[in-house]
Amino acid sequence: MKKWLLEHKRILLISLSIICVLLLLWQVFASKIRQDVQDTLIQRISQQINGQLSVGTVDLSWSGRIRIQDVSLYDQQGSLLAQIPVIKMKYRWSDLTEGSLGMPQIETVILERGELWFKEDNNHFNWDDLLKKDQNETTTFRSKVELEDGKIHIETALFSQVLENSTGIIDWQNNPNMTINLKGKIDQSVVDVNGQWGENLPGDFKIQIDTLDIVKFNKLFAGTEYSLEGGTVRPLLINVQQDTKGTLHYQAEGSFSGVTMNGKMKIEEGQGKFSTDGTKIALEDLKLLIAGQSAQGQGNISWNNGVGMLDFAFTLPDADPAAFMSGITVARPLVLQVHVNGSVSEPNIGGSFSFPQISFSNMTVDSVTGNFRYTGNKVMLQQVQGSAYQGTLAASGTVVTENQSYELDVSGQGLNSSQLTDKDVQGPLAFNGHVSGKGEAAVTRGNFAIHDGKTYGLAFQKMTGLFVKNGNTTDISAIAIQTAYGTIYPEQLSQEALERLKLQDIPVSKGEIKRVVTDKLLEKLLR
Repeated sequence: MKKWLLEHKRILLISLSIICVLLLLWQVFASKIRQDVQDTLIQRISQQINGQLSVGTVDLSWSGRIRIQDVSLYDQQGSLLAQIPVIKMKYRWSDLTEGSLGMPQIETVILERGELWFKEDNNHFNWDDLLKKDQNETTTFRSKVELEDGKIHIETALFSQVLENSTGIIDWQNNPNMTINLKGKIDQSVVDVNGQWGENLPGDFKIQIDTLDIVKFNKLFAGTEYSLEGGTVRPLLINVQQDTKGTLHYQAEGSFSGVTMNGKMKIEEGQGKFSTDGTKIALEDLKLLIAGQSAQGQGNISWNNGVGMLDFAFTLPDADPAAFMSGITVARPLVLQVHVNGSVSEPNIGGSFSFPQISFSNMTVDSVTGNFRYTGNKVMLQQVQGSAYQGTLAASGTVVTENQSYELDVSGQGLNSSQLTDKDVQGPLAFNGHVSGKGEAAVTRGNFAIHDGKTYGLAFQKMTGLFVKNGNTTDISAIAIQTAYGTIYPEQLSQEALERLKLQDIPVSKGEIKRVVTDKLLEKLLR
């Protein structure tokens, strides 16, 4: 080995000298390149953007790539657009040696671990006005930008996301138009971004997310009594377009499942399909549990001057009455048609209902239908109708949901009076009353009238009175009976007149008839 070194000593010395000279020349060359990058390229870039560019150190690698560290880019308002630890730029060696370090000469740009911020504001992205409009062909950037292990922050009116482990290419070879091909992850979901963007053609790119946590859309319900607690969108397809005026347009669609929402009424197991154009979200084939009850429907959420608006229609084909009311027995199926509209913070809830039978206070009403409107903690009942005792019943009023108490105006027409009491009274009955209270403890007060009836063999033209119904007990007062002999007031007559009439079997006088009939009614009608 020693002999070989002695024999080649001269050659080694020459080689080492050449290497030293080359290293020296490289240092001089690299130093010049670094200075040119600082003095020309970065300065030109700064002059061609509407914002501020901040850089750290600049180096030249043996491969001919310029390496710029600690790069930050800000918009005109000082908001951060990009923060990149390392940028590598590839030039041709001929351009490097000739000092042609302009933007058009860059072959590729590699962003290592870079973070980019895309924010929508008034239908425009914060990057839209970054480049100045007076650029010419000699200063235009025409190259590819490669993103390695980057992070992209996306903030729109609908949601905010961070796309991590981002890789791909943004191609500016047809500047000012560009094509985009990126991949990344949101949580554990794979995201693909593909499309084109620019000034000479409408912008159009597509985003596909295989799985997305729906809780990320919780900002839609900010300031309301509702909150999203869970759910999954799978997959989510988003198409973002920009017209020639620079205005952004969104279209998105997907399917969701497992949605849970807390509020006045808990919503669980929500599933269906949705689509949106950026101004409203339309939902179809909805299936969910409302207060534990199966429901299906469709509707949309829209935005009017920044205020969220609802318009939904639901059907509950077989709801359990116990989930909505207590103190009364309602036969199933309870069918509800529910319409929700108005602002997200204060929606209007109303609709219609029907069920085969309801029972309370020893009274059974069949074929019940009606309308309702939900306001605050009250349910307003309207046009409630049903059939009972061969007649019809109607009701309207309010039910307080917190304690299930109610205030209702009720009425009846054409009821068979003989079925309402075990007393000897016949004829069609009509009444008006008011129900106040809760369940079996509710009290009903009102008045009644029976036309062209008969009581204990005595025909009458009209019987009227007042009643108070408390549970199974009914008190009747102020009875007046209009007969061919005149008006009889049973409460004013005696038992003696009734007994005398029964023994003689004939009326003695109009006064006795009044007294007899009245006293008999008091005995058998009144409690």
